[in-house]
Amino acid sequence: MEIKGYRREDAKVKKTTMETYWMPSLNHLQKYGRWAFAEFGDIFQMESDFAEKDSR
Repeated sequence: MEIKGYRREDAKVKKTTMETYWMPSLNHLQKYGRWAFAEFGDIFQMESDFAEKDSR
């Protein structure tokens, strides 16, 4: 988990890299369980957003 107060352009690149390369590669190994990437933007909404992602 990484928490930031703002989202710069490098965060967009990181998100794309995680979704395109890192998560699929890690999950393909099937050795470390099932991993997912989530990005939350609103601190007051984070708990319910996380619960929604976790229920999928």
